[in-house]
Amino acid sequence: MSVEKLVYTTNEFAELFGVCQMSVYNYIASGSLPILKVGKRTLITKYTVNEILQGKRVLIGRTAEVVAARNQQRDATVTFP
Repeated sequence: MSVEKLVYTTNEFAELFGVCQMSVYNYIASGSLPILKVGKRTLITKYTVNEILQGKRVLIGRTAEVVAARNQQRDATVTFP
């Protein structure tokens, strides 16, 4: 009998989505990633993970803002031959 995982640690979440743990904490700080606190543990529910995978929840954090700013800067750069 296998046990179904109902919550993920921040480290497991980071590995699952291929981001660093600091990005996970940025998503939490921005409010786009809801968490459960159990004692000192910070947990993310399977429901939240499924919402992200289905595109029903978008993660926004400092990392996303940096990438957006970098893309905007790149698009504004004009090169001449």
